[in-house]
Amino acid sequence: MKKGNGNWFEMPKSDFFCLVLILLFCIVPFALVKSQSSFLGVSNFGWIMGVLMFLTPVISLAGMVFEKREN
Repeated sequence: MKKGNGNWFEMPKSDFFCLVLILLFCIVPFALVKSQSSFLGVSNFGWIMGVLMFLTPVISLAGMVFEKREN
């Protein structure tokens, strides 16, 4: 069942990039959890999570659009 390169299935580079980006977006905010700093009364952790919840789908949709243009 394995392909020639040893994988179960081939993953397009855009999907791999999106997966890595989402994993980084999950790890980076939690590195700042111990920080007590805030901006406009909201902790920086909250700001980062809000921005990433907005950016992650936007980046994924943009990747799908560019992939469709290539095909």
